[in-house]
Amino acid sequence: MTVMLRGDVETDEEPAVLEDVKRIVAWVPMPPGTSAQVTGSTAMMLEVQKEMTSSMVTMLATAVVLMVLALWLTFAHARWRLLPLPIVLVGVVYTAGVMGVTGVPITMVSMAVFPILIGLGVEYAIQFQNRMMEELGAGKGAGAAAVATVKGIGPPVTYSVMCTCLGFASILTSPVPMVYDFGLMCLIGVIVCFLTALFLLLAILVILARRRSFTVKEQKSGVIERVIERVAETTTRHPGVIIVAIIAMIAGYALDPTIGVEIDQSTFAPQDLPSVVLFRSLSNVMGYKTGDMVVQVKADDVTSPDVVRWTKDFSDYEQSNNPEVLAVNSLATAVEARTNGTLPSTSQGLRDAIAALPPDELDSYVDDFRGTGVIRMTINTLDTEQLMSMLRRVEKDLQFLRPPAGMEASLSGQQKVMLTTLGSLQGDRLAMTLESGLLVLAGLLLVFRGNWVRAVVPVIAVIIVTGLSCIVMILLHMKYTPLSVTLGALTIGIGVDFSILHMERYYEEKSRGHPP
Repeated sequence: MTVMLRGDVETDEEPAVLEDVKRIVAWVPMPPGTSAQVTGSTAMMLEVQKEMTSSMVTMLATAVVLMVLALWLTFAHARWRLLPLPIVLVGVVYTAGVMGVTGVPITMVSMAVFPILIGLGVEYAIQFQNRMMEELGAGKGAGAAAVATVKGIGPPVTYSVMCTCLGFASILTSPVPMVYDFGLMCLIGVIVCFLTALFLLLAILVILARRRSFTVKEQKSGVIERVIERVAETTTRHPGVIIVAIIAMIAGYALDPTIGVEIDQSTFAPQDLPSVVLFRSLSNVMGYKTGDMVVQVKADDVTSPDVVRWTKDFSDYEQSNNPEVLAVNSLATAVEARTNGTLPSTSQGLRDAIAALPPDELDSYVDDFRGTGVIRMTINTLDTEQLMSMLRRVEKDLQFLRPPAGMEASLSGQQKVMLTTLGSLQGDRLAMTLESGLLVLAGLLLVFRGNWVRAVVPVIAVIIVTGLSCIVMILLHMKYTPLSVTLGALTIGIGVDFSILHMERYYEEKSRGHPP
């Protein structure tokens, strides 16, 4: 048995409808030896959303624990080595508040903002705290050390934040709402975490230093520092490593179009969720996974005989020629169900048959003004690539079987959204990466006043990493999703942050007379 929701049911009303259906199923007596369970895409996705909310807490807790370990092991020369983390968590809370105020929903994409912000925010805080320790170690007072810290490390960190935001800004060009929201929250979160580190962290450090609770330990090279030093020496002495990386980068960009795209939301959820298991069991029993496809019809009067007969012809053509169309329901099929399986041969007879339909049944196919109607198709959803191929075929069929003059027909509903989303993910990801790189380059040229060397070097580094990430995805047999499609822009935005800070520290040390 299939329960079809009305088209005016809002998303936030679906959980209540689902619970009502479950209560009715539990209340209705079943024959001995039989049982009924509520399943389907709606029931599955609602449970997935609940799981996302609970898993977000686990994800954030894991990120915090890992960051504690990282700070404890790599920031051992500072007494207050864990201080950057609570400072950044304040910024994350501010960002979550902004999401609530602006109405940005928690989705499988936007929830990934918080671990990114924890990582970037801690990095900003470490830069300020590390420089503050250097200034205190030089014998300066708390206030003077804070001023020197802002003057010394403030501009490079500000440049890196600006370029990170420019790198993330290309995500806003995506027509997919959840991707756009993700990019927007990345921008807001990066700025908030930077300001929190700049003002709140430094204020706390000044207080601690004045109370003599803050001490500076002699920094010794650990394992991580020695490994990084060895890698840096190897790459500078053997430029062939860079050449190999560039060749691999070119190969990555060339092979990027071969990476598949996955937009089936059921694959993003834990596969042991009861609703997912039940949904897949149903699909296995039936031999296919069903979904709904809607063709929207517009005309002055969609109940006119010409429109209804075209609807009948198109439905018959799809069922005869498209094996993935399992069933079709429309105004024409509703009339046929009451006229012995055939449409009345006369226009007046067809009008009379439509007038005799129950109002609720007529409303399920036609709007109140009779200007818009729908053809509902039950389809085998297949995997993502096959589904998109089938949807494109239906769009071509609509061009082949043109409706009568004054009438329009187009693919609509969730499947149309999926087709648009897939087209965006396939066509926009490289464009998004290119836009991100160009925006960062323009920002660096502006910051460094036309110095091409200092502007181009950080961009080259992150462009190489972005190309290498394509190779990694191919080797791991990964597919692009609504989140990973932003990988190029994220890599450029985050990578250029590190590149700028390292480059600026290099020039600072060089200005002090140290050899390259």
